[in-house]
This record gives sequence, structure tokens and C-alpha cells, in this order.
Amino acid sequence: MEIRSISDIKSIGQDITPPLYPISHSLYNTYLLSHCSACFSPLHLSPKPSSIPPSLSPPLYCSSLCASSDQPLHSLSGEHSLLLSHSLSDSSDLRASLRLLHRYHDRLVGDRIGGLLSNRSCLIDDPSDEVFVEIKEGAKAMAKARRMIRGNGDDDDNCVVEETALCVVITNAVEVQDVSGVAVGIAVYDTPFSWINHSCCPNACYRFSGFDDESGMLIAAAPMDGGGSGDNVLENDGGWERYGPRIGVRSMKPISKGEEITIAYTDLLQTRESRQSELWSKYRFFCHCRRCSTFPLAFVDHALQDIHVTGLTSTNLYSACNVHTNEVVEILTEYMNGAISEYVKFDNAESCCEKLEHVLSFGFTNDRSPREGKLQEKIMLQPLHHLSLNAYTALSSAYKTLGSNLLDSSTNLLEHQLNAFNNSRISAAYSLLLAGATHYLFLSESSLIISVANYWTAAGESLLCLATGALHDISMDRCYPILNLPPLNLRCDNCALKDKCEASFFRRHTQNLESEHFSRDFINCITDVVPEVWMFLIQGSHYLNRIKSPIDFSWLGRRQDSEVSDSGANLGSNNVVRSLSRCEQEKWYDNQRNKIFQLGAHCLLYGELVLKVCCGKDPQLANLS
Repeated sequence: MEIRSISDIKSIGQDITPPLYPISHSLYNTYLLSHCSACFSPLHLSPKPSSIPPSLSPPLYCSSLCASSDQPLHSLSGEHSLLLSHSLSDSSDLRASLRLLHRYHDRLVGDRIGGLLSNRSCLIDDPSDEVFVEIKEGAKAMAKARRMIRGNGDDDDNCVVEETALCVVITNAVEVQDVSGVAVGIAVYDTPFSWINHSCCPNACYRFSGFDDESGMLIAAAPMDGGGSGDNVLENDGGWERYGPRIGVRSMKPISKGEEITIAYTDLLQTRESRQSELWSKYRFFCHCRRCSTFPLAFVDHALQDIHVTGLTSTNLYSACNVHTNEVVEILTEYMNGAISEYVKFDNAESCCEKLEHVLSFGFTNDRSPREGKLQEKIMLQPLHHLSLNAYTALSSAYKTLGSNLLDSSTNLLEHQLNAFNNSRISAAYSLLLAGATHYLFLSESSLIISVANYWTAAGESLLCLATGALHDISMDRCYPILNLPPLNLRCDNCALKDKCEASFFRRHTQNLESEHFSRDFINCITDVVPEVWMFLIQGSHYLNRIKSPIDFSWLGRRQDSEVSDSGANLGSNNVVRSLSRCEQEKWYDNQRNKIFQLGAHCLLYGELVLKVCCGKDPQLANLS
């Protein structure tokens, strides 16, 4: 089946479904003691000792209504028995499958449960596959938990029903995010949502907050052969209590009547090869959307895998080189993921920054023995490569952590405070670079709009924190405190983002994003201030000095311009500042700080405004002066 629009949807950011309730859901084990097991909202309770495992604690609820709705299902489905007997670090998929089985025990038809496809025959077709083992072992654990509920202790190797339910969850469940974007659990929704197909250039998205409860169902089910009449309007009624984390579908583009509704099942900032690999691994299909079918590659996909290789002869450039280069890229991916893991898993932010910046700046040389007569390849990632984007994300976070660690140290040495500010400054630079790079790709693929909004929001927060932090006075002035700063104003007469944010906060329906040209006005407004702020932010960073502009990457088309000397213009500006008088220095620092603030305010307002339009999230700065 597929889902199509039953009317013209002319604007971006229009709700095309009412809020939909889940037919099965479960928290990740990590959040069982901190969130409501029914609605997934945070619990305002005294924290329980961390030594108490979730399996020994009864489910926690935020209200008596949630408890009365969810507690019977928790007990009768076998979920509690599974928690007591299962030792996996996370059992959310198994618990959601038990709940689904309990509710739909009489609606299992062939390879479907309640109309939802399981893909079981495809997911367990290879005994050597990890997915095969996970499904088989998980189904056995589910069968054991169900027997404990029934009081039947006999083992039964026939777990087809449990396997089917688990495959339905694997195929149809989505991660549920809280208001801050953190995934706290999973949920399976009925056919109005689960029948929506994937596209790498989708026209809709889904969200878990900011609903208009008066929205109607503007979609209908239709056979995939295109023969549907559009009269099969879907209902949002699973036949049980209406509770749990709600989901809603919202337009990302204008949609014509009869046009198929599509969403993204995977990260759209991956290469085509990576997207196809993930879709096959998780869902057993290959995508044939417009973006994936374009040949040669669409600009955004070309940019996401664009590299510069040295050490190649003209005779091997298009033959064995391609295969071998792919192998080296795999090695590079493993190396960079290892560097990021040092930070994420072992809190070694310094090593992560050192390794990632070295690879970005100097490239990666394949140390494995080259073939006879073949030069050793050296791979340079282009700034828009998907590995570069991943590195910017990690570097922004790691540098921020390094700065925080210095401030948390026992000493308040001026040197530590200066280093803390410099780390925060580089963190803001990488955050701005990530937002600008993604926005440049968005100009060619509008489906990246949500990623763009999130990255601009993060960049704005980072820049505002840098501009308003107490360390700014110490670092920029060293010994000259800046007194009587003028009020920092969020309003801008050129782009009027603040006014539009306020209007969107009070309006139920936001106007069409394209008709107001938010993106164009935003970029035009920050174009003049970005170069000067960028020169300040990137001081001391070898790699960032190579980036001529964090928002306009047209210079990448000129190979000779992609290299910048280490003695960039920013060092010259430092020498100029040192030659100024004390009064002139204070004015320069004052002006610089205000520019960083204004740029940060623009980034944050633009990101939040786009999120409001696309996802219904109310801007946080709408009511600020």
C-alpha cells in the first residue's frame, strides 16, 4: 500500500494528519526510571539509586490516568516477565512486540499483523546475518515470557508468531524523541502512518509535539499499482485507549491531490550508497526515488562523496583506482569513527580533536602495502563530504567539552580561562561551518530543510553563548574590561526574522515558507557580517583557515583556491588590533562581540522559525527582546 493526498496541499508546514496514537510503544531501558512508561514524558520525581536495575522497578507513570491505561498491558502482555528474565542492555523492541501481540492476537494474517507488513521472510533469509540471530533469540525470549504469563512451562521451538511480531516492530517502529530531540523509546503506529513509504527527497515529515488537534485526515490509502480512487480515507482508531506518545505528519513541500506522501526512513545527509545499504539492511528494499535514480549523481550526492586523491597515475585513475579508493575510504571511515568513539565512549575529547583535524587538514594516506608499480594514494576529503560533516559535529561538541573541562578545573588561572574561551570559539566555528555546509547542500535538495534548521539553531546557540559569556571580556580584552555594553538587540530591519518568529508564535497556521523567502532573506542578511566574524572564530585552527567561507562554497569549484596559506588574513587582523590604542581596541572588541551576537541571533531565529514551519515547534526566542 501507499498513502496519497486527497486534496491539494499548497503550503509548507501544513498538518496532513491529526495526532496519531501508537498501537504499541516502549521506553528504552535507559529511560525506564526517568520517564513515564505510558506517555514518555519526563518524571519529576526524586532520582532513584542508579544501582536499581529497571527490571526490579515497576513501571513509573506521570499520572493516575497513564497508570490505569498502561499498567494492565504491561502485566498481561508478558513485558514484566521479559524484563525479569532478559539480560540484554535494551529490550524495547521485544517489549513493544509483546504489547503488539497482546493487542492484535486475533489480527495476525499471513505476514501481517493488523495490516502492518513484517518482512519476516526477508529478514530471516540468511542464517549468517546478525539480524537473523537477533530475531531468533528475541522471539525465544518473547515466547518464554508469554508462557510465564499463561503458566505453561513447556518449551516450544515454534516461535513463528513471536518472530512475526518482532519483525513488524523492526520494520515499522520509529524512535520517539522528547522536546529536546533525544530519542527515549520506540513506537509503532497504525496504517495512516506506517503505510507511508520512504523517499530520499520526501515531501513530508513527522514530529511528536506542536499539534493542532483540529487537523483533519488529508491522506488516503491506495494500492501501489496506482489504481486507487482516493476514497479510502484512513481512520485513526486502534480500538483501545487513546494514550501514548502521539505522532503527526506535516508537509515539507506543496503536494498535489493524488500525489504520494513520502517521509525519510534514513539520514538524508548520507551518500546514495550508504542510504541504500541502510535501507536494505533494515527494511529489505532499495530506493528508486528521484534523487537515487538521477544519473549522473545529483549535486548533493556528488558533494557528499567528493574526494581529492593524489598519488595516482593517469593509467589507473578510472580502473583499479576506483575500487582501491573505495577501500581506502572505508579505512578512513573506520579511523574517523574510532577517533569519535574515543570522545563519545572514553571522554577523550583532546585526542578526538587532534586526530580529526589532522585528517581534515592533511588527508589520509593508505599505509597498507600498495600494489606493485602503484603509487600510494593520499585522500583529501572535501569540506562537503559526509565524513567531513560528521567530523564537524564531533569537533564542535569536543571543543565545547574541552572548554568546560578547563573551567571545571580547580584553578582559576587566566591561562585556563583564555584556553577555555579559545576552545569555545573553535567549537562555535565548527558549528557555524556545519550549518553553512548543510545549507549549501539544501539549496540543491530542499528535503534537507529539517537538518538545516537544527544545525542553524545549534550554531546560533553556540555563537550567542560565546558572545554573552563572561569569558568573552577576559579573552578579547585580556586586561581591559569592556564597560557599558550597549543593549544587544535581536531585531533586524533587513530580514525581520524576529517579527516573523513572533507572528508564527501567535498564529496557528504559518504562512508558506517559500512565499516569504525566509532562506534567501536570511543568507542575504548575514553575508556581510560572516567574513569578519569567521576571521575571528578560526584563529589558530589550521583546518578552518582553509575554509574561505562557511556559507558559500562556490570556491570549491576552483581547485587552486581550495588551499589557503597558514598565515591567513585573520593573523593580519590580530597584528592590526595590537597596533591600536587602548581606546581603539575597546571599540574594536565591542564591535566584534556585537557582530558575533547579531550573527548568533540571526542563526537561532532562522533555525527556530524553520522548525516552527516544518515541525510545529514554537520558537524559543519569540518573546525575547
